[in-house]
Amino acid sequence: MSIDLVSNLSREDRLIVAVCRRESAGAAAIGRFAGPFASWSAILPLIDRLYAHHIPGLVLTTLEREGFFDQVEPDARIALQTNLLRQRRRSGLFSIELERLAHNLEGSGIECLVLKGASLALTVYGSPAERFMGDLDLLVRPDQVDVALDRLLALGYTSPWSAEAVRGYRTHHYHLPLAGPHGHIVELHWDLVKPGRRYGLDPSEVIERSIPLPGFVGTLRMPGVEDQILHAAVQQLQDGFTYFSRTVDLDRLVAQGLPDWDALVARARGYRLGPALAYALQVARHLLATDCPAEVVDALAPGRLARTHLGFFDPLHSVLDQRYVGHPTANKLLRLWLTQGHSRRIRILADLVRDVEDHEPLKKPWALKDRQSHHGRGRSLVGLAKLVVLQVLTYLQTIVGLPTRRGRSQMRFWSSQFSNSERL
Repeated sequence: MSIDLVSNLSREDRLIVAVCRRESAGAAAIGRFAGPFASWSAILPLIDRLYAHHIPGLVLTTLEREGFFDQVEPDARIALQTNLLRQRRRSGLFSIELERLAHNLEGSGIECLVLKGASLALTVYGSPAERFMGDLDLLVRPDQVDVALDRLLALGYTSPWSAEAVRGYRTHHYHLPLAGPHGHIVELHWDLVKPGRRYGLDPSEVIERSIPLPGFVGTLRMPGVEDQILHAAVQQLQDGFTYFSRTVDLDRLVAQGLPDWDALVARARGYRLGPALAYALQVARHLLATDCPAEVVDALAPGRLARTHLGFFDPLHSVLDQRYVGHPTANKLLRLWLTQGHSRRIRILADLVRDVEDHEPLKKPWALKDRQSHHGRGRSLVGLAKLVVLQVLTYLQTIVGLPTRRGRSQMRFWSSQFSNSERL
């Protein structure tokens, strides 16, 4: 039986989804949902929503191309044009800075991978301005971190961290943020997840499989498409599936990267990312009609019990509503059910209730918590209680919502069949 989850979205969400789809109906799709957003008072909240999801450039570029700017009130048009121009200038400045860094890092013999926004903007989007960039993420080999750091400092980047803090970052984190002379932020990576995580990519293997970054001559490279897809799943898992931009990234990578699905499945299993990738791909299939084989999702999906509990999260609405931004307990519970196997789930549960909350500001990553102290045990019990309470609340919300169309549809999230109405 086919299902229809997209029809339960709000008009604003359906507009965002329609504009972000590659195979959208263009002006017709926009015309169906954009009418209420023609005024200045309605456009401003929509623009704020785009920034919250890190998709202002993509949506505004599409709306301009389809003639929507000419259909709104003058004040609204100015707001749209101003924000689009801001994204184009921002993208251009990042591209110039990346070229400057590439030239200088190559001269120092540093092998560098460009991660996330910058590499995606230059490869899988129609124009660089369509992919929002908050910083430049660069991955280097662990034995080249010191050389790369010295080179960035010589180029005018500054670090507010003491030598002790830098050592702490190197031991207990996976990247070091640096502020550039022109307002850019560079995150210098030596790994892709925090130490001790029970999932994640092996950075040395990602570097070995890397490919040249198009448009740059020399040592500047990017992960291969399968590793980029896996890294997108890692980012979703770390963020708690709260940024729609990550879903769009996944859709564009699948569409333009022509991944080796067998290799992707094997790596996802090896890195313990199978359920997370299956969840991310299923969200993309529902919202963006991503062309991913159903067999891939089926091969990576968790067991029936976990699939049922993941449905309780109301996946599509929780992504678009950003329901779990700043909600570490929900993110922990989500990661728990995205862990394959009961024994691993028990082990990760023990890790989660003792761990520092992922959304806690990273003030002293080098200062280890004494988890054997009375305070540490107390925090563990509080963390466990929060998880239990949240789980009970999801049960209650699901029971209350079952009589509604939306409540019933969220429990069919893992279905592999889609109705025509999901094409918007």
